Amino acid sequence: MFDEKKARRVIRFIECLKHTKGEFHGKPFKLLPWQEKIIRDVFGTVRDDDPSMRQYNTAYIEIPKKNGKSEIAAGLGTYHLFADGETNGEIYLVAADRDNADIVFAAAKFMVEHSPALKKRSRIVDSKKAIFDTVSGSKMKVLSSEAYSKHGYKPSCVIFDELHAQPNRDLWDVMTFGAGAARRQPVWIVLTTAGDDPDRKSIGWEVHEKALGIWRYRRGDRDERAQDDPRWLPIIYGLGLVEDEDKLKELNIFDEQLWRDCNPSIGRTLRLSAIRAEAQDAKRSEAAERLFRWLRLNQWI
Repeated sequence: MFDEKKARRVIRFIECLKHTKGEFHGKPFKLLPWQEKIIRDVFGTVRDDDPSMRQYNTAYIEIPKKNGKSEIAAGLGTYHLFADGETNGEIYLVAADRDNADIVFAAAKFMVEHSPALKKRSRIVDSKKAIFDTVSGSKMKVLSSEAYSKHGYKPSCVIFDELHAQPNRDLWDVMTFGAGAARRQPVWIVLTTAGDDPDRKSIGWEVHEKALGIWRYRRGDRDERAQDDPRWLPIIYGLGLVEDEDKLKELNIFDEQLWRDCNPSIGRTLRLSAIRAEAQDAKRSEAAERLFRWLRLNQWI
């Protein structure tokens, strides 16, 4: 089932925030079509047996770099901090290291500071990389694989940034296995680029494979790799969807339509001229082609 009112509530909240980067710095956060669709699907799809509950508790979003995933992550984290209705909520911004996690935190902090209504009811503690909502008692906090304890988390929302970069599976397991059990409808949002993982043993690859299996199942495949989990919503842009190595080799990676298919923010957060320049480098260098496939076309290397 779909609840338009629930979807519109999240969209309206985020579009009241301000952009933090580039030429859109300080301007209202106008969602791109692909961002709005994800929000509508995650927050508007409700359970048939209980329309008050969201259908999905995990959104896996795999997309090339520079498509605006850090800003949408910050916007969603801010929504959960102030507006999702959770009392004493715990929102965690999770990354492989503090520097990476700080990117999303800095964007969220900017959004709060540039919203008079949110700034009035918030307390920002830079030394702890935390934002507190003084009305609901909820908090948003940075968490990295470099500094976390193994117990005591009761997340209402976990945002994993660049899951592919996690050095091991420890933080993923701590923040997913049994976490959120005390919450009515916790949410896990994974935003990541494809990984550089030749051995295919990382937690990033494992979660990618699960998401791909769900995508295959919903496409109609019923082989041993297809699986379903009604709580998961997989969204994958790029060559991460191409499983056959021979097909990957046959693809014309210099086809501009392929670039557009892989990068839904071209023309907004990502300039086509920049990709053309990178493509010229990729034609002259094997190392540059490898980076182009990985970071621009989202191919697992």
